[in-house]
Amino acid sequence: MTRLLRLRHDGLVFDVRDEGPLDGEPIVLLHGFGQTARCWGPLATTLARDHEVVRLELADALVQRLEQSHAAKGFVFKVDNRIVHIAMLYEQVGEGVRFYEALPLLVPHLQRSFLIAKRMMELKYRTDSMEQAMNRFSSGVIMLDGRGMPVYLNRRAREVVARMQGLHIVSGQLVGPTVQTTHRIRQMVSAAIEQAKNGGNGIGAMAVQHFNEERINLAIVVVPLHAEMQAITPDDAGIHAALLIGSPAFASDLKPEVLQLLANLTGAEAKLALGLAAGQTLGQYCKETSIQISTARGYLKQIFLKTGTNRQSDLVGLLRSIPFYL
Repeated sequence: MTRLLRLRHDGLVFDVRDEGPLDGEPIVLLHGFGQTARCWGPLATTLARDHEVVRLELADALVQRLEQSHAAKGFVFKVDNRIVHIAMLYEQVGEGVRFYEALPLLVPHLQRSFLIAKRMMELKYRTDSMEQAMNRFSSGVIMLDGRGMPVYLNRRAREVVARMQGLHIVSGQLVGPTVQTTHRIRQMVSAAIEQAKNGGNGIGAMAVQHFNEERINLAIVVVPLHAEMQAITPDDAGIHAALLIGSPAFASDLKPEVLQLLANLTGAEAKLALGLAAGQTLGQYCKETSIQISTARGYLKQIFLKTGTNRQSDLVGLLRSIPFYL
């Protein structure tokens, strides 16, 4: 049961919400600055099952106290489910009062300003969450605008561009290890952007060799994206295409703990599986970890059983298909 009361104290008026059994142990909930009594909603509902819960609305009292001075006025408006209290302080009483009388004309604009700010904060939180998710992928992801310029790189893509010789960004443009590779990459990007602008779904793909002692191959795929932002952004702004970067070597970044959870492997089995996925032979792994070949074969037999594979090549293909790392 909820009881709504209005109390007067020291010239101020307080709205009070009294909930729960009257014979229950009383609990008084006071909100902080910038909040209202509604912020206690879920907790108050739970506590009111066995306690008398009293919530005081303090925000209105603050405005009242300021308004008791001739040099202050305040007003309240609502944006979505938020109550906004604004107090105006003035050095000169006459000018302040005249300005306050004109404030109602500004209220619609203030409401919209608060709404825009709220939407921007929500968008920022969503963007931060999406970036965290993108950084979990073992594949590199580069987002491109309508001119083919990179506007976002996830963690893997940044590592590839910074450390490998197969792909670079120079003066805002993608560059491969050779002139021919660079030309082919830019052709694929241009085609994907054109597909995006015309509603197509065609993709481009190529293999690029990373020229170092490991000679790692990179698989590059470019896909068009049909973002809604294109309709409200000028010219070639907005995201039009994504360049995806994959490599068998990326599978080694999968943590043993994650593989244990995915396939119900023991720690030793997970480490062996990841060693094989990274390109090691069974003999090389045994030499590096100082275990007997018979022990490793026993681990491998259990790995095959738990992952549903029959051959080492199938196991490696399965592990390299896992698209994320933690």
